[in-house]
Amino acid sequence: PVEQVLEALARRVEETVSQPVSFRGQELLIGGSVGGAVAVPGQTPQSLVEQADRAMYQRKQSRARV
Repeated sequence: PVEQVLEALARRVEETVSQPVSFRGQELLIGGSVGGAVAVPGQTPQSLVEQADRAMYQRKQSRARV
């Protein structure tokens, strides 16, 4: 199931990005949310980006509730 692969990849990217970064002697914490989408035949690039954008905001909302 491609959706499970996308979910696992998004989780890995979020975990990697959320690792502390040292910059000029200070530790910085960065966060982010990732949304993915799978193209279907005939789908426009614009609608694919919109689908991924919705997925990102859904992910962001689900993480905020935790």
